[in-house]
This record gives sequence, C-alpha cells and structure tokens, in this order.
Amino acid sequence: MTARWLPGDGPFFFEAAAGRPLGLKRSLDRARRLAAQLGLNPLALPVCTVVGSKGKGSAATAAAAFLECAGLQVVLVTSPPFRTNLERIRRSGRALSEAEYDRLGEVLADGLSHLPPMEEGYLSPTGAYTLMGGRWAQEAGADVLVAEEGMGGTSDEVSLWHPVVVAVTPVFEEHLGILGDNLSDIVADELGVVCSRTAAVVTGRQRNALVEQAIAERARCVGARVVASREMLPGVAARWVPLVAANVMTGFSAANEFLGEMGSRVDFAAVGEQAAARLRLPGRHSVHQQLGSTWVVDAAIDPVGVAASLAACRAKAGEPDLVLACFPDGKDVQGCAAVLDGLPVVWVREGTGHLKFSMLPEPSLLGRQALELAMGRAPSLLLCVGTISWIAVVLDFLDVSLERLY
Repeated sequence: MTARWLPGDGPFFFEAAAGRPLGLKRSLDRARRLAAQLGLNPLALPVCTVVGSKGKGSAATAAAAFLECAGLQVVLVTSPPFRTNLERIRRSGRALSEAEYDRLGEVLADGLSHLPPMEEGYLSPTGAYTLMGGRWAQEAGADVLVAEEGMGGTSDEVSLWHPVVVAVTPVFEEHLGILGDNLSDIVADELGVVCSRTAAVVTGRQRNALVEQAIAERARCVGARVVASREMLPGVAARWVPLVAANVMTGFSAANEFLGEMGSRVDFAAVGEQAAARLRLPGRHSVHQQLGSTWVVDAAIDPVGVAASLAACRAKAGEPDLVLACFPDGKDVQGCAAVLDGLPVVWVREGTGHLKFSMLPEPSLLGRQALELAMGRAPSLLLCVGTISWIAVVLDFLDVSLERLY
C-alpha cells in the first residue's frame, strides 16, 4: 500500500473495490479482454520480465537503467510503489506526472466501460498498471518494456506479455497458500512467464537447488538459455549491500542479454558502471540524514534479509540506537525477531487494513505512532526494516524524493 492516495487512483482500483465484496477474484481473462480493447499487441512489444520472491524491484529498475545507458528508451512497470502510485510506471527513470497519470486513468476507465459486467472476476490493480504500462510504452514508442511481476508469474497479469528475457531473483517460500502450498508450486508459478519467445533466463544465486533445477528444466522445455548473473562490478559492490548488489547485477545481466537478442553489443562493465552511478534505490538499505538522525531504511522481510541489513548497518554506520520493525503474519516473524534479539526494537503494525499482526511481539505501535516515539527518543542511528507498506510510510515521513530513480 502506498503512503499517499491520489485522486487519479480511482480507475486502477475500481474493479477490485467493487469485486472483492462480492467474493470475486482477479481474472486474467478479463485482463486479456481489456488488453484487446486497448489495442495492445503483446507480440509487438519487446519485453524483459522480472520475477522472484524478493529483489524484483531492484533488478527491474537496474535493468531499465542499464538499457537506458545503452541508448534505448525504456518504460518500467514495478509493484508495489512507496509514496504514490505514480511510481508504478516510469519512462527514462522518471515517474508519471499527475497529468499523465490522470489521462491514463481516463483511458483505462473508458476501456473497462466496454467490457461485459464482472461475473467471473475483476481486473486487479496490478493488472491495471501492467496493462497501462504497456499502453504507455506503445504510445511513447519505447524500445522496451521492463515489467516486474506483481505477485506470481502464471497467476499474474505480467504473464500476458511474451518476454524476450526473463530475470529470476531469489525464489523462496514467500506467499505460501497464495502462489502454492510449497516451494515447488511457487517456483512453477513464477517460471510460468518463460515462454516460447523467451531466449534467455537470467538468474542470480538461488538459495535452494530445487529452484535452480526448475529454472533449468523450464528453460530446456522452451529452448531458452540459462544465464548466470555476471560477476560483481566494483561500482555496484561499493554502492549497495550484498543482497541488493546481487539483484542489481541480475538486472544488469538481464539487460545485457536483452541487448544481445536485439542485435546490440555493449561493453558490459562500462555501461554497468555508468548505470550504477546513476541508479537510486530508496528503501533498499538506503541511508538518509534527516531530522537530526541517520536513518537506514530497508524493505527486508525475512531473517536472511534482516540479518544482512543489520550487518551492513553495523559495518557502514554503526550499532543502531533503535530498530523500527514491521513483520506481519505470513512472514517468519519469530526468525526476524531472533535476528534482532538484544537490540532496542519498536514493533510496528502498518497496513492493518489488509495485513494481520497476531505473531508480532508486544507491545506494538501503529506506524505513525512508532515514528513519533522514535523522534521523541532522538536517536542518532535508526534502522527501519519490514514490509513495503511500512517502508513507504518511513520514506514519506522523511520526504525522500522518488520522482526519479536513474
């Protein structure tokens, strides 16, 4: 969920708001109908798709930055946003203006008005942004659409595209019971975007051999190459913590493979270092000097990510005076709490309209209350970790600009 809602958000959320109370679910068939109504031709749009459990946004943004530095015009679709939904669709790294956003919303509303009544399902918000990002790319004459999945591969509207290259960030037991009941089901759903048009599947280091085997098998079935992420560039290693840097390299590597499939060859190291110098990733272990304190802000949501975030904070900034942490049910709350054991932690509930927090240690505070408490203590160094919804509130509180990422 974003920190702020805009008047132009209405058309993108209209069907979900109307369909969910009726017990309807999101419908990919309805998204296909809308794509046809909008005049979208998935086969005519060169696409690089990014899937995975974590790090997708970093990899997708990195891929777009690399392609821009190589001379292509790029439209980027990511999900979820932080401060506003303008961030979901970008051209040349810049978020949509409100005027552009409102116009796309009007086009979307008109397209929906020509569809039959919702009987079997609704158009999901992520589907609306995915399709309108494609519409924006088509209108702008973009050379490539870089699309991050919202949740899943086969089950997500990103599966409507036919990607030339697919990048796979780490896949683990995220969204159990939604994408599948076990890791095998989850990875099968994620890899459903790999199709007969896909020439290369680029993967970072996976945590589980099962995932690596599934990637190899899926690629073999469609005749695609499996490409390991390139060796770490110095500029990337210097700017980001290892987990984020690895996802950036996956994005750069996917972009490089895409260029090759389009018949373009570039100096990978030179373009990668240029892209790294331009790339900004707020909320991915970003550091902000605000309100008299140093804030380390990271959307880490599992014990591995939280441990990496804490280690990097200690190495680069020091021992945190206070940790603000938000982990809802469905995450490994006990595992994350164990990583933070012994530190002064304020437990946060943010996004209570759609998330539950029955596993969170007590006491816990709502997001804004936690921030007010933190400022009252006047800490020198704060570490903020947890969900995108929580990190969105922190970045908004700090007034961090998200208009341009590269």
